[in-house]
Amino acid sequence: MFKNILLLAVLAIATAQSSCSLATSPNLCEKQGKQCKWCGDDADVGFCAAFSVPCGINSSATSPTIYAMARVSSVSGGFGLYTVDPSVGEMVLLSSDNIRTELMGTTSGVAALHGDTYYYYGQSQSSTTSVEGKLGLGPPNVLVALSTIDASQTCSVDLSKSIANVGFIGAGVTVNFNSAGNNIMISGPTANGDRTSNSTLPHAMITADLTDCTITTSDMTYGNGGNLPIWHSSAMDKNGVLYTTLEADDTTTGVEIVDATGASSAKYMQFKGSASFWGVEINEEADGPVVVGIAQSTTTGLLSLTRVTGANSASPKWSEIDVKDPKTGKCSYNQLWGNDGSVNAFDATNGVMYVLACKAPAQLHGYTLVGVDVTNGNIVSAVELSGAVIDKYGAAAIAHMEISMN
Repeated sequence: MFKNILLLAVLAIATAQSSCSLATSPNLCEKQGKQCKWCGDDADVGFCAAFSVPCGINSSATSPTIYAMARVSSVSGGFGLYTVDPSVGEMVLLSSDNIRTELMGTTSGVAALHGDTYYYYGQSQSSTTSVEGKLGLGPPNVLVALSTIDASQTCSVDLSKSIANVGFIGAGVTVNFNSAGNNIMISGPTANGDRTSNSTLPHAMITADLTDCTITTSDMTYGNGGNLPIWHSSAMDKNGVLYTTLEADDTTTGVEIVDATGASSAKYMQFKGSASFWGVEINEEADGPVVVGIAQSTTTGLLSLTRVTGANSASPKWSEIDVKDPKTGKCSYNQLWGNDGSVNAFDATNGVMYVLACKAPAQLHGYTLVGVDVTNGNIVSAVELSGAVIDKYGAAAIAHMEISMN
């Protein structure tokens, strides 16, 4: 019965997309009903699209695919690689033959996608190797690379001699594709020290080869590895600069900015405004990289977009924008899921950030994938997640998401 309902829903969405695309003017688009929207300020160059499709992606463009690590069973471990269609919301398991047993922890921001490979951080359960005398005793911390074609493993590497777990698996750890070095940049609380007597050990930085996961250590360190936000994420700009949420102490939260090339010293940017965002992304704009994040505002309780221009300068400029439906100028999403937005996916080509949200209490058990234009806060798509994993485990089943334009 459920499969029939889902099929009808997919067919309905496909029909809506088809009827919308036939409208060649704003007036004709409006007559199609609420399921359609006109994209573009100019009637001559705009196009009509289904409301669930981001305006940055017209009918002739390549639609992005979101990849997500999410549960396949309730046992310890038991994760699989899924695809998520942001225009429909359906989550599909890539392969039931390639289920992962690494523990993902309660954090996020510990995955990266490059080409047809998905890289993530976890704790292996297949070995008891550990670093003696260091925090992180127990099974080793590993970087695993999976094919986005069939979820098969392409390589993996033990990180335990470099990266430790503090309190939770993946707390304070970052995994990002570094375009400046053409590798995977990993950072996290250093394993090289006795943390029981020194709580101010820094974060270590290492790199992994894209093909065989071979790691290269570095002398570079940053931040305080003893104070870590449980919910966090990170991003790297095209110049090899890392941006990651970090606690400077027990009361101060913000973004650490680290030049992985070593050309400049690390700097700390404390959060400002009513929203401390945990989902950090970088939008490359004409004036340089802009730090963006979506949070639930402590003032309104609704979603808000924070933009920080000149973050790596002496005078960063903060701005906070209400996330809104461009048709009504309002936002009805008052619950941000995915560890306060740290589980998100960013479409860098179109400048769209996807987060998990709902309209509580009416939609408390429904999870909407909301696409937000990070230049103006406009909601460009909103589709409810569907699939067996959502029916069984809800949005909490998703450990992390990454996006591909392949």
